[in-house]
Amino acid sequence: MTRTTTEHARLRAYRRAHFEQLTSRTELFAHGVAVFTPAHPTKWDLNLLVVDDATGVSAETLIAAAERLQAPAGLRHRKLEVLAGGDALVAGFEAAGGWTAERVVVMVLREGADQRGETPPAEVREVGFDAIRGLIEQWYGETMRAAEARDLAVSDADTARDGHTRCFLAERDGEPAACCQLLGFDGIGQVEEVYTAARHRGAGLASAVVRTAIAAAHERGDDLVMILADADGWPQKLYERLGFRTVDAYRSFTRKPPG
Repeated sequence: MTRTTTEHARLRAYRRAHFEQLTSRTELFAHGVAVFTPAHPTKWDLNLLVVDDATGVSAETLIAAAERLQAPAGLRHRKLEVLAGGDALVAGFEAAGGWTAERVVVMVLREGADQRGETPPAEVREVGFDAIRGLIEQWYGETMRAAEARDLAVSDADTARDGHTRCFLAERDGEPAACCQLLGFDGIGQVEEVYTAARHRGAGLASAVVRTAIAAAHERGDDLVMILADADGWPQKLYERLGFRTVDAYRSFTRKPPG
């Protein structure tokens, strides 16, 4: 078994376990597990179906499973994450109408790949979630209404209180400027929710907070540090400069609530 194959197996097992750890209820179905967080129904990433391998499974079958499992839970959205075999489903989901497909790459840190040796542009410190809440709300608020952004930030705060999240903050000009979070278990550290406030972009703060999270992961003994990125988004290039390399990808399919 090659190193890459082993990484794939570990990362896919971690991804499913990640959801099971963070959510309130799980329900097995034929192709994976459905996870639910009733306290935060608008947090789609904590209320979804995780499909282990969709090889040979049709989009119609998975859409029916989402309806059967998510509708009784009172969820207005529908979402599935397909860890393997998702590319073949894109046409079927798009033909069903109302569904959007996203390709997410899984990137792993390669030791020694980040050799730039830059002086950090600002001090980064570990903080409680409340110190970064404003930044997280700004981040969500760039793509949704303020009330929705606040709801999602409340969900993140609850997750942080459960002890699953470590938060890192960089300040600039006397105000919160950039942040990220560190999740993970069983030797895998996951850097998550990297964000820089609009007026502070371009100063290297995102790199600084990510580097600090990486150091924290290594300090606690993680032998694998990973990050997720939209396959079509620019942050992937930033993470590559910091030493991350793409080792896997999965598909997510989402149908937004009516209206």
